[in-house]
Amino acid sequence: MADLHTKLRVPYDRPTQLSDPSCDFEGFDLDGILACPDTEMGWDQFCCIFQSYLPAGTYEECAYFIPSALLYMAEADSEPTLIDNFLCWVSQRVPRLQEDGIYDGVMQSIHMIMLDALSRYDLHTNSDGYHYPAGVDHIDSIMDALDMHEEFGLLGDTWMQEWYGGKIDTYEKAAWVLYWVDHALHLSIVRSELMKAWSRDGELVQSCCNVVTDRVLSSTDSVLLDYWDRMLKRVDWIGVL
Repeated sequence: MADLHTKLRVPYDRPTQLSDPSCDFEGFDLDGILACPDTEMGWDQFCCIFQSYLPAGTYEECAYFIPSALLYMAEADSEPTLIDNFLCWVSQRVPRLQEDGIYDGVMQSIHMIMLDALSRYDLHTNSDGYHYPAGVDHIDSIMDALDMHEEFGLLGDTWMQEWYGGKIDTYEKAAWVLYWVDHALHLSIVRSELMKAWSRDGELVQSCCNVVTDRVLSSTDSVLLDYWDRMLKRVDWIGVL
């Protein structure tokens, strides 16, 4: 993922100021943001630079930081709300990014971040004892942002359909599909038409359950067992199977 920073060539030099074109940062230390080296920037700096509707700089000033922001977002422990802000900023500047020849590279980098998270289904546990798949916030943020902004078309579902490939051939794929089936059926707002379709496909859900059950039956991991005991009961309860 480190090559994201070196492959994407932005045609602007590092800015000497952040102009605050919307006058939204009065009294804020924008010079302090620029005093921070690119490699040391994090959520605080990037969320100001790429604030959804009122960014801290002009297009040219902010665009310089795109590679560094992408590299930060690719880190597993980065704050996923930055993805929301960043993709909102991108959605409003698609023609300009295309003119500069960097739009495709930006979206390819976002795609790589999503695929990296989808390549595994490792469970983490929060302070309340709730188990959740690592990377889920990043994936949800990407899918929600792509589905929310019409400038991206059906890109989110297109990426997800390509990843799915029409078959359940790994535990990771089965686990993620079941996550989204549960997601689609228990949340009031789900924009992805693909996830809605998965939630109505009993044969697909059954196939996923079979793959997951095989993994669970051969495991002694208490977190894994507890998580899938709860999840499979939820899937069975909604009457898909």
